[in-house]
Amino acid sequence: MAVKLAYSIYGARTSAVCGPPLTVLHGLLGSQRNWKSLAKQLAEQLGRKVYVLDARNHGDSPHSDQMSTELMSEDVLEFWRAHSINKSVLLGHSMGGRTAMFTSLQHPELVDKYSRTWT
Repeated sequence: MAVKLAYSIYGARTSAVCGPPLTVLHGLLGSQRNWKSLAKQLAEQLGRKVYVLDARNHGDSPHSDQMSTELMSEDVLEFWRAHSINKSVLLGHSMGGRTAMFTSLQHPELVDKYSRTWT
């Protein structure tokens, strides 16, 4: 069952956006706060909305006894549904990259582009 994810939004809040929004997924033990300054820069440079999500059991999102890549992907899909996002660019780091990859493979029609980062 999907949980309602905490998030921050940066950038284009008008109709003058350049393409689908960017959804950013943090790594294990991280949170949306890790991406704050970079998300602001990305929104400004790309001219699109940037949504930075807290994964379940991280940051300000609800905690659950259940945790899996599939469930985290469901959380992202439910977030998109709740925010009327029909297509998004996905950027994930570490655990978030795994979630982004799984989501991209399971629902390619919803993902415009995908990138996975590592340190």
